[in-house]
Amino acid sequence: LYAQNNTLDLLLEEIEHVKDYPYFCMEQIASKLTVLAMEKKIRPALGQAFKNEKAMQQLLTKLQKGQLFEGGWAWWEAGNANLTITNYVTRALLELRGDPALESNIRNALLYLQNRLPGLKRDQLLEALYTLSEARHDMDYNVYLRYIPFDSITLHQQWRMVSILQQQKLPYENELKGLMSEKVTTMTGGLHWGED
Repeated sequence: LYAQNNTLDLLLEEIEHVKDYPYFCMEQIASKLTVLAMEKKIRPALGQAFKNEKAMQQLLTKLQKGQLFEGGWAWWEAGNANLTITNYVTRALLELRGDPALESNIRNALLYLQNRLPGLKRDQLLEALYTLSEARHDMDYNVYLRYIPFDSITLHQQWRMVSILQQQKLPYENELKGLMSEKVTTMTGGLHWGED
């Protein structure tokens, strides 16, 4: 047992675990890129230099090369496009927006997701809509959200739906009110939903 008085130091320690993960499927490459982007923000806050710019660029290049012609990503390079991996990689890339070449990858991924919306089942549809909304992709979300009854999805998914509704400036007050009524207050005043 040991204690640390700085949350950022704890985050850096956890980041090292992800960076050291030995596999390089598209999901792990995206995870490693995400933690390096976090580290790039944390190091200056601690007055430290960020020394992993080259590693970040290598991971980004692997993701860019791994994108399939139709815009999605597979688990492994040159596999078949996978919706879950495409959502995951796309959301990782959103944290690095700004580079014109990267914007092309993101745009192709968003079009891939949008083109698949009509054939998706409820859970897949919600995840794709969440990714598209996080990317501020312009489209009519209401057309698809009506196929996802709010009371038929998990608590986590309900929060995702509220996020989509908020981002798209659609009515969400009733859904949020319902979620807030399910909050659990701890003895110290903290809040959580569902199980500890």
